[in-house]
Amino acid sequence: MAASIVQRGVPVVWGCTGFVASGVIIAATDLTQSVDFEPTSEMKRIDDGNGDWAGAMIFNQGQKYDITVIPSSTTKALAKTKFATYVPIPGTIVSVTDADLATTAVPFLLTTAKGTRTNRSEAAVQMTIERGVANDVTVATT
Repeated sequence: MAASIVQRGVPVVWGCTGFVASGVIIAATDLTQSVDFEPTSEMKRIDDGNGDWAGAMIFNQGQKYDITVIPSSTTKALAKTKFATYVPIPGTIVSVTDADLATTAVPFLLTTAKGTRTNRSEAAVQMTIERGVANDVTVATT
């Protein structure tokens, strides 16, 4: 029987259970460890005649997720097989639903992925997915 989480006092958002990414292999038996969300942009500072910062142009707004998953399964052999096949290829389209951020089936582009192993911790897969706010770059071109 799984342990339940009981909150007392001030309610908070807890865990990664509201996050679903389809297009990459993340199975129900895997352990999503972290989901970091970051709005992104570029900025060009505008200086006055003295060289002091007088204004700014903010452009190229985007969104980025960094995701860490521990592949797991019913046996060690199956977990090893999953780890070997879980590192996706950059350019993969990932559809994100994040209940905590009220996001439903938003397309992102996988930009980096890596499998990590150490002699002191479990194997994990780390992925970065990104999207531009103004333009959908996940649509295939001809």
